[in-house]
Amino acid sequence: MFDDPGYAADIFYYTASLIFGVAAAAMIAGIGSSRRSIGILLVFTAADLCLQGILLTAFGMDFVIKIYPLVTHFPLVLLLIFAFRRSWWLSIAAVLTSYCCCQAPHWIALLLNDSIGNPLFYTGVYIVMVSLFIFIMWKYFSNQVVILFSCSRKICLEFALMPLFYYIFDYCTSIYSKLIFSSRLAVEMFPTFMIFWYFIVVIAFFNENQRQEKADSELAIKSVQLHAAETALSSLRKNQEQTAAYRHDLRHHIIAIRSLASDGRTAEILDYLKTAGQQLDAITPLRCCDNEIVNLLLTHYAGEAEAKNVTLTADAMLPAKLTLTDNELCSILANGLDNALTAAKKAGDPAARKIDVKIRLHNGNMAIQITNGCENCTVPADDVPANMTTGHGFGLKNIKTITAQHNGLVSVSAESGTFSLRIMIPLQ
Repeated sequence: MFDDPGYAADIFYYTASLIFGVAAAAMIAGIGSSRRSIGILLVFTAADLCLQGILLTAFGMDFVIKIYPLVTHFPLVLLLIFAFRRSWWLSIAAVLTSYCCCQAPHWIALLLNDSIGNPLFYTGVYIVMVSLFIFIMWKYFSNQVVILFSCSRKICLEFALMPLFYYIFDYCTSIYSKLIFSSRLAVEMFPTFMIFWYFIVVIAFFNENQRQEKADSELAIKSVQLHAAETALSSLRKNQEQTAAYRHDLRHHIIAIRSLASDGRTAEILDYLKTAGQQLDAITPLRCCDNEIVNLLLTHYAGEAEAKNVTLTADAMLPAKLTLTDNELCSILANGLDNALTAAKKAGDPAARKIDVKIRLHNGNMAIQITNGCENCTVPADDVPANMTTGHGFGLKNIKTITAQHNGLVSVSAESGTFSLRIMIPLQ
């Protein structure tokens, strides 16, 4: 039987198919190209070829083809699970997908051999196509498929159902029977199912992507809120340290004033008390309203602004408790003031280096307006200031996200060298 050219062509075909299938499954499962990985795959391929050769000699080609899933596919799944520590669902999906990938070179070879009808020519074209497809998969598709399969087990299994159906369909209609050659229903059913399942997988992947984006957005918001809380805590800690230092020096101040009073030096006492009062004002948090979070943040950013030669004025009237959480309020104000300070400190005109903050309650709504001087600041369609860095642009996005969660509104404008951020949030 080995003298038959067609039989020899089949042997070369199934050898090339095995090599391609193992390589494709390994790439889809994210197996690296280390010496160990390549060595294990080569040993598996060689051992499987030897087993197929023994079964071929003993039982013939038809028998080997029919038990191919038990001889090759199932052992390959086990290899991925135990030798490469891949999950069972990823291993199954990789093997099923690689089986589908094997069909593309087969179809191309059939098309080119249609007018020639030479089994050796068909096998030669198939081997060339297999080599080309391995390179294309490695170069352009393997990383994307690995990322797709790593999204979640649900997405992986949903994606794998399509090659699973094709796998069952192919074996049931062309290997274990010849239904595909005699039944019009079988031929028409498969494309319809493939299209139907394609839409299901695309929609499922879109929903998974939306959930991931929402999770990433929430994580970013929490990160910004943490930064804002750390800013407020840092300001509070700094004020406490300054207060402790002043309390430590209080006894010395009393001694100094007593000494001046005993000598009747009234004018010097007044000057001394004025200086001490200025020092106390410097370490006392701004008391703009009853809300301590707002007071702490305004105190912190007033100090930051002064250090950068920026004038910050604030007018706030808020109660101690709001329906917003302290984290949300902290995140909104810290991001808005961060943006304002970043833009104002870059202004070339000293008169433009200023920030004005107004916070009010009106008809059950909290209104926040932060205006600052800016240089060449424009607002494009996405409402992200053009001269902001990526981080600050994302900060404005977080402000919008928090505001939207409370059915509020955010607007930005830039004109005549002044940038304005306006926020309205219902508190009822």
